[in-house]
Formats: sequence, C-alpha cells, structure tokens
Amino acid sequence: MLQYSKNTRRWFIIQGILKSLLKCVLYYGLWLLGQVIVIAVTDVVIILGNPGISSTDAANILMDYIVEIQIISNCLSVLLVGLFLSLRSKSIVQEGHFNKMPLKYTLNAVILGVSATYAIAMLIGLIPFPEKWRELLTQTNSPITSSTSVIMFVMVVVMAPLWEELLFRGLILGTLKKSMNPWIAVTLSALVFGFSHGSPFDMEKGNPIGFFYSLVLGFLMGAIFVKFNSILPGLIFHAAYNFTAGFATSPEPLVVIISVPIMIIEIIILFSYKPSLTKSDEDTNDTFGGNEQ
Repeated sequence: MLQYSKNTRRWFIIQGILKSLLKCVLYYGLWLLGQVIVIAVTDVVIILGNPGISSTDAANILMDYIVEIQIISNCLSVLLVGLFLSLRSKSIVQEGHFNKMPLKYTLNAVILGVSATYAIAMLIGLIPFPEKWRELLTQTNSPITSSTSVIMFVMVVVMAPLWEELLFRGLILGTLKKSMNPWIAVTLSALVFGFSHGSPFDMEKGNPIGFFYSLVLGFLMGAIFVKFNSILPGLIFHAAYNFTAGFATSPEPLVVIISVPIMIIEIIILFSYKPSLTKSDEDTNDTFGGNEQ
C-alpha cells in the first residue's frame, strides 16, 4: 500500500482546500457576471431610449424595474453556472444538492422558519446597536404590503430562497465541505452569505445589522444543509422565514417570547435526523460528528 509522508499528506489537504476555494470563487463570479450583464444591458437600453437622460434619472428608471431585473439576472446566473457545469459533464441539480429529504421534516422546517423570524429579531434586538444602524435596517428591509405586486411575492418567497440556497449552500458550501471540517465550511459560507446582504465595515450604507442577521441565518441554514446533505430543508426554512418577515405584522410580546423555545425545539428535532450512509458521505465525511447509520 502506497505510503505518504506527513508533509505530503498535508500538501494534499492544502491543495484540496485551495481547489475548493477557487471553485467557490468561480461560482460566485459567474453569479455576479449574470447580474452585471443584465444591469449593463438594461442601462444601455434606458440611455438609448431616452437620449440626453441624466445618470440620476437613468438610475431611478433602473430602480423602477429592479425586481424584474433581479429575476432575469438570477436566471442568467443559473444558466451560466449550469453551462459551466455541463462543460465539465456535471449537472447543476447534482452539484446544487437537490437531494431528497424525508417529508416528515417539512413541517418542522416551516415552523423553524416562522419562529426564527421572531426569535432572531428579538435576540439581535437585545444587542445595543447604534440607532442609525437600526434605521438603515428598516429602510433596506421594509415589509411587503398588500399593494405590492404578486411578482414581488414570488421573488421574495420563492425565487430568492431558491437562488440563494442553490448558490450559498448547494454550490459554495457543498464544495467547501468536501475538503475541510464541516463547521469551518459552514462558517465560511455563512460569512459569504452575510457579506452579500450587508457589511459590518460600512457604518453609513452597509447595513451592518443586516450582515449579522444573515450571518446567523447563514450558519443555521448551512448546518441544516450539512446535516441533510440537501438544500431542500433550508429552502423550505428560507421561504417560511422570508414570508413571515415580509408579511407578518408586529407580533404580540408573548408570540415573540415563545418563539425562542419553539425555535430551539425545532432545531433539536431537525438535528435528530440520522441520514443513511452513502458513498458520498464515506468519501467526504460531511456530516457533523461523523456519519450516522
């Protein structure tokens, strides 16, 4: 049996991590490319259709169609990633970890998403963030109202969770967990998810609280993903969370208080799931605490 020195094995590990990180950068880059292409084309169309228009007016028109732009750009991003994978003889469904999940956990994922909306808001509300940060969070996360179009509902509750779970959990975390400790992989993917929703370094416009919200959610959804080896439970959780955050009115204090134990109970139930050992699991050891029968 071929033996390797300690330094050689260490180099193989480092090489695997670097390859995983490079692949994640490529996935994220392709995703951003789709956004840039659609925004650039839309900007050109606006300028050509309105000769002499100022940059401010062009930006305002662009914002009027931001939901449609997001839908088209994300669809293009999926196509670009899918094309890249197909060139490598791989499927976006397989690489995106659209694996089956036990149906009995569907309701648990929904309840967790609803309870986490209130519980995480209450817990983060206990942190003495500057008032200016809270105002910025309110401006960037205004709830969906009855006057909002159906397309906005579909975007927030269906499409955004699907795209984000595919990118951040299915592709990025799914790649990272093959070459490193799952807790480290979950933490890295949660940081990427957090920075995609805000920045703790830009105190004026970076939505710092939004970063911390997304960091907590990214870690929770990442842990669920690794446990189930599928984006489906996280997708259900994400959709329920977005729906509650977008449509729920200010809850009664009692609802907020009981949301914390409910969230904890649902987390315990979901993490009591014992996945069947697969060949993929044997090769990557990608479940917390080792593989379980």
